[in-house]
Amino acid sequence: MKYLWNDLNKITALLKSNSPKLILLDFDGTLAPIVKRPDQAKLPPETKQILLNLSKNQNFYLGIISGRELSDIKAKIGIPNIIYAGNHGLQGNFFGKKFLHPAAEKAVPVIKKIRLKTKQIAEKYGGVLIEDKKIALGFHYRMAEQSKAKEIKSALDEVIKPFLDNKLISQVSGKKEVDILPKAEWNKGDFAKLIMGEIYSKTKSHPVVVVIGDDTTDENAFGDFKNDITVVVGKNSKSQAKYYLKNINDVSIFLKKINGLL
Repeated sequence: MKYLWNDLNKITALLKSNSPKLILLDFDGTLAPIVKRPDQAKLPPETKQILLNLSKNQNFYLGIISGRELSDIKAKIGIPNIIYAGNHGLQGNFFGKKFLHPAAEKAVPVIKKIRLKTKQIAEKYGGVLIEDKKIALGFHYRMAEQSKAKEIKSALDEVIKPFLDNKLISQVSGKKEVDILPKAEWNKGDFAKLIMGEIYSKTKSHPVVVVIGDDTTDENAFGDFKNDITVVVGKNSKSQAKYYLKNINDVSIFLKKINGLL
């Protein structure tokens, strides 16, 4: 894995090509700092302005693919007429269309049952936050006592195990967070490929793709776009990404450079 700045000339040449460009970004830990409470995360004003400028370019497609619920991530970004995906690609808005994976609606009653049981864990332990994502559930324990983290995770595992065994749901673990999702053979990479197909239908050309993310859920997209520009935030030797950037400030500088090329 290379530090992106060490291969900037090669990347710049790709981005200066006549092909359409698609940039797909995670939010938490990529565009905005990770915070203890998800509702407190904010997009830095300078980064928002860069994204706004990119969104206005006719030959450029900008997308945000987040683990957050769709309406939440749209509110956090606040830029109209770009591509949005929530709940790791299970729902989305793009090119005037709405997308909801068929498995999502079927799983809602199951998610409701799990929500009630996880609230009991939150009542027992301090520092546990349950995030209602409508078709999914976020279980956050960043604010819990470090000494209790393992015990809290075990309590969650006990709650969701029967549903996992029955293949009704899946789980995605992040940084002291677990997302409980409908069981579907679908992830961020699949949503990205869906968008690729839409762009090809519109332009009859395969776009140059840039994927930037910081978490395990971004790895599917990194793996699916090995021949493109894949970037993990924070050097991670286990990542499938081709490049890395050190932090969200690095990401903002890179996006600004991209904007200067167009």
